[in-house]
Amino acid sequence: MYDSSFPPPVVPPPPPAASKHSKLGIISFILAIVSILLVCLFFVFAYWLGSSSVSGGGVTVIGWVFICLISIATVIGVVLGIVALTQKPQSKVFAILGLVFNSLILIGFCLFMLFAVFLAASMMSY
Repeated sequence: MYDSSFPPPVVPPPPPAASKHSKLGIISFILAIVSILLVCLFFVFAYWLGSSSVSGGGVTVIGWVFICLISIATVIGVVLGIVALTQKPQSKVFAILGLVFNSLILIGFCLFMLFAVFLAASMMSY
């Protein structure tokens, strides 16, 4: 039946398995999107306060809640992006995107807050 004088049939190698995206990288990217939305809401809220005569302690609390949520989301996103980059067999596209976007948001928001503090300090009259 089988003639041993013929070489064995050549079997093509299986196609490479598609590497899955890292779950932590996807979460980091989603946190970047959430942070961008929170920053936009923060600016809309600040604009609305600037154009109205609303003031009080509740307004300050809402502003600090926005600041804390943005800071926490971006820091967690940066950490998850770094952790996702260290995972070996998975695709790192979302990890890189999440890390870059979260880092830019964090740096930009910190610079904006620093600018706001200096602006407020220069407007204070002693």
